Amino acid sequence: MTETIQIHHVPCPRCKSTDFTPVISVLDYLVDYPEPFAVVCCNSCGLAYLRTQPIFDDLMRVFYRSDYISYEEGSWLNRQRESFKHKGRIRDLASHIPANGKVLDIGPGAASMLRNFSLETDWRLHAVEPNRDICQQIAKWGIVTHACTLEEANFDTGSFDAVTMIHVLEHLPDPVGTIHEIHRILKPGGLFLTEQPNFKSAARNMFRDAWWGYHAPRHLTHFTPDNLKSILEDAGFDTLSIRHPIRPACNPWSFSIRLENLGISKKVAALFGNRSPIFILLMLPFEVLLSLLKRNDVFEVLFCKR
Repeated sequence: MTETIQIHHVPCPRCKSTDFTPVISVLDYLVDYPEPFAVVCCNSCGLAYLRTQPIFDDLMRVFYRSDYISYEEGSWLNRQRESFKHKGRIRDLASHIPANGKVLDIGPGAASMLRNFSLETDWRLHAVEPNRDICQQIAKWGIVTHACTLEEANFDTGSFDAVTMIHVLEHLPDPVGTIHEIHRILKPGGLFLTEQPNFKSAARNMFRDAWWGYHAPRHLTHFTPDNLKSILEDAGFDTLSIRHPIRPACNPWSFSIRLENLGISKKVAALFGNRSPIFILLMLPFEVLLSLLKRNDVFEVLFCKR
C-alpha cells in the first residue's frame, strides 16, 4: 500500500494524561498499511489506547473502505448466528422499555441488528451512521436514519428509551464524550447496551500482535469490563449487567491473522478464519471455556441512566 496518511499522537482518551507504558506495536491486517501503530496503557487511569492514530479524514478514507468487514452481511451461517445474538438483545431491552419505545442504534454497519429489531418489535427505530450508502440501505426498511456522527445529529435531551452500540465504542476518537452525549439524549431510566472487545481476553496474550481485537488503526480504545463500568458510572449510569457472551468466530479470526503474519497466503489462512464454519466449530469448546472464565474476547454491558 502506498497511500500517505498523517499520523498524530494522542493523550489518554479518559484522563488526557500523556504518561503511558508501551503495550505492543501492531500492523493493520486488512489494507496492509506498512507502518505499525503503538498501543499503550495510561499510567494514570489504566486505560489502553492507540497512541499513534491517523487523523480522522485519513482514517475514514484509507481504513473504512466500502469493503470493510462491518459493512458486509457475510454467509448464511453468519446471519443465523447474528440473528440468535439479536434475539437475546431484544429480550434484554424489552424487559425495561415500552413496547413502542424509541431506540437509537449508533454505527449499525450492515444493520443486521436493526433489521431484527424492525421485524420482531414495534420500537420506533433510529440509526446514526456516517456512511451514506449504509444509511440509504437502512432507510429502505422504514428506519429513520441520520447520515452523520452522534454529536452532529444533535438530538434533543431525553429523546430515547434505549441506545445501542455494538462494536462501535472502541472505534471512536472521544469515547468518553460520546458516553456523556448518550447519557444526555436518554430519558431518565433509559438503557445503554454496548458490546466491545475485552482487553482482559486470554487470547490477547496468546495471539499477541495477531489478536483481532487490536484491529489497528480502527480500534482506538481498548476496554476491560472494570474500566468501562467505571467510566459509565462516572457519567451517570448504573450497571444492570456485564456478560461474557460466546462469540466463536473471534479466535479463528486471530488464528488466521497469525497464519498470514507467518507468510501463509490469505486464501489458505481463510480456511482457519472467522468465516470457516468447520474451524469455528472446532474452536467452540475453547471459546465456551474462556466465556465461563470471563476471559473471552468480548463483553456486553447493559447500563441504566440514573
